[in-house]
Amino acid sequence: MEIWDVTDQFGNIIGQCARGTELAPGTYHGIADIWVMNSEGKLLVTQRDKNKSYPLFWENTAGSLLQGETFTAGAVRELKEETGLNTKEEELLLLERRRERRSIWESFFTTTKEEETAICLQAGETVDYRWVTVEELDKMMNRGELASPVIYRYMRVRSALLQAMKTAR
Repeated sequence: MEIWDVTDQFGNIIGQCARGTELAPGTYHGIADIWVMNSEGKLLVTQRDKNKSYPLFWENTAGSLLQGETFTAGAVRELKEETGLNTKEEELLLLERRRERRSIWESFFTTTKEEETAICLQAGETVDYRWVTVEELDKMMNRGELASPVIYRYMRVRSALLQAMKTAR
């Protein structure tokens, strides 16, 4: 069972709860998402398992923070768990921090030089992956292939993501 920190609107820890517990008004839990670019300038997207919400839709890596975990540590852990890729906290670039419903989100960008063969999908979470250009990602969004929460997140960070990609090349 996952245990999450519960925070106030400013991110101050005020308690803990088990995953799936309904949070009281004015309380939040942390979620990190991460956009990964390879040496060809393409972004990693993964396809959700058929038994998850938004089955077989595409997404970037994201997940809830575990008790005591920072946003950067959570992003690194989720990337490793869901894709097998390694990164370091100091290699993450913050794209955005926001409150959304009962969550505080931080969106990150990083690059990888790991080969495609390094991808190891997490059973029960993801079933496929692709490296896509921003243009391909936009087309996937327009065709309705991205999970709707991912569309929202992507549109919020798209400009910052493009700038980060340009700077990283």
